[in-house]
Amino acid sequence: MSLLISVAGHIAIDRIRSSSFEITSIGGPPSYCGLMAKQFGAEVSLVTKVGYDFPDEYALWLSRNQLNLAPESKSKKGRTTRFRIDIQDHERILRLLSRCEDLDLKQLSGSDAIIVSGIANEISTEFLERAKALTKFLFIDPQTIVRSFSLEGICKVTTPRNPDVIYLASAVKADSREACLLTGKTDKVQAAKQLVDSGIEIVLITDKGEVLLATKGDFFSVNVRPSNVVDTTGAGDIFAGAFVASLMKSSDPVWACCVAASASTLAVGQIGISKVPSADSVIEKAETIRKSGIHRLSLSS
Repeated sequence: MSLLISVAGHIAIDRIRSSSFEITSIGGPPSYCGLMAKQFGAEVSLVTKVGYDFPDEYALWLSRNQLNLAPESKSKKGRTTRFRIDIQDHERILRLLSRCEDLDLKQLSGSDAIIVSGIANEISTEFLERAKALTKFLFIDPQTIVRSFSLEGICKVTTPRNPDVIYLASAVKADSREACLLTGKTDKVQAAKQLVDSGIEIVLITDKGEVLLATKGDFFSVNVRPSNVVDTTGAGDIFAGAFVASLMKSSDPVWACCVAASASTLAVGQIGISKVPSADSVIEKAETIRKSGIHRLSLSS
């Protein structure tokens, strides 16, 4: 039985720089999420926009990886979304260099799951509402609503523009800062509890080497620390693609979390789009995490 996952957000072209390397790579959630989900056998539909300047070699790369751009994905008037990403002391500074047009509701169609991950405020409330109506499982990355940009294009994480839209989600993945901004809490466990109590089925909060997994009545800490961190660009999207594909196949959020944590941990040791790991390597590490890296938490923890 085939599994169809739609990934909504801008494809980007990232110029990634650190003290030891500098590359230009295709990026954005459709690239990272899509390629990871494909590794687990899912069919992937890209709900995205690229500009008239989108390089042919990137379009060919997507096609070779069975990630196809629909005609309506190509803007005739806008430039492709581009970021400059500077890595300093394992922190990333993102500067938005150009931005393509917003996603259109008409681009959406029914899917087994829809992953929504905006990177440049390209997703509207109406888009999220339409996505909710077209799937039984809507996964939202809060960066969709917490990112803002200075006049110079510097990306900042701020109070959500419309915090209530997060409750359209079946599942949410946030880092600890985003989770606290969404809820007004100062503690990630209490933030997760509020999100679950408000109706979100699955909450995943990442915090360095730990993932907090919360479902109704069950809280787990999944511990996995990468041995080598080179470039975290796209790691959250890889996590999302692995989690949703695994959950749709297994119906087991704990196992899916192990798979997602494994995938993102393996990814951060590599650079750019080449960091997307193979399914076999992800599963091997996920088995190790399941055996020794999971701890059940009490709600008072």
